[in-house]
Amino acid sequence: MENRIVFLLSLPRKQKKDRLERMYRILRKVANNQLIILNEFRKSKTTLKSWRHLYFFEIIESFWNDGDFALSLGKNKHSAYAIYPARTMMEKLLKIEWVSKMKAQEEQDIVAKKELLKSCLISYRKDIDNGRTGADFKKHYNEINDIGLPAIDAVKMKDLEAFPSYEEMCIKSRLPGSSQLYYNYRMLSGLPHGNLLSVFMKQHKQGDGNDEYIQAMVFINRFSMDMLKVTDFNIGYKTKKEIKDAEERAKTIINKK
Repeated sequence: MENRIVFLLSLPRKQKKDRLERMYRILRKVANNQLIILNEFRKSKTTLKSWRHLYFFEIIESFWNDGDFALSLGKNKHSAYAIYPARTMMEKLLKIEWVSKMKAQEEQDIVAKKELLKSCLISYRKDIDNGRTGADFKKHYNEINDIGLPAIDAVKMKDLEAFPSYEEMCIKSRLPGSSQLYYNYRMLSGLPHGNLLSVFMKQHKQGDGNDEYIQAMVFINRFSMDMLKVTDFNIGYKTKKEIKDAEERAKTIINKK
C-alpha cells in the first residue's frame, strides 16, 4: 500500500484530492452498514448490554462524524484544518483497538465507566466554577461509580485515566505500520497544538493551500480502513466481505493511470 500511496501523491493536486475523497466515500458506505448493525444491537430489547457497548457505539459513530467533517472542509478555504479531525480519528481508533484487545469484558466495562466518570467530573467542576451546584453531574457520577473510586469531591483526574499515553498505545498497537504510528501522531498534533515548526512550515509552503488537506485525507483513509476492520472484529466479522471489496476498489482508484 505504501508504494501505491507514493504513486498517488505524485499526481496533480486535483487528481489527488478527487481520488482520496472517492476512497473515503467507498469506505464510508461500509461504515454505514456497520453502524446499522450496531444500532440494531443497541435497539434490541432481547440482547443484554453493558457500559462497554454504550462506549463502543458512541466512539465509532463519533469517528465517522469526524471523517465526514474533514471531507466537508475540503470544499472551502479552511481545508487545511482537516488535520484536526484526522488527529481525533487516530485517537479514537487507538482507544477502540486498545479496548478490543482486552480479553475480560469486565476490564472493558471499567474503561467505559472511567471515561464516563471523567466526563462527569469535568462537567461537575465547570458547574461549580460557574456558581452552580453541579448536583446533576454528582448524581450521575454516583450512579456510575460502582468500581470503588473516590467520591466526586475527592477523586483526582489521574484516578479516572482509563488509557495509557498515546505513545504507549501506538507502540503496543497491532495496527499495520505500528512502528510509525507515534511519529504520525506527533505530526498530526503539530499544527493543532501550535507547534511553531509546523506553523512555520505551513506559512512558507508553496502551493494552493491543499497540502494539509491532502495529507489529512491520506491519514483519514488509512484510519478509516483500520477502524472498519477493528469494528468488524467486534461485530463478529459480519462485514468482512464488504471490507475486502472496498479495499480492492480503493486499490483500483490509487493505481489508476
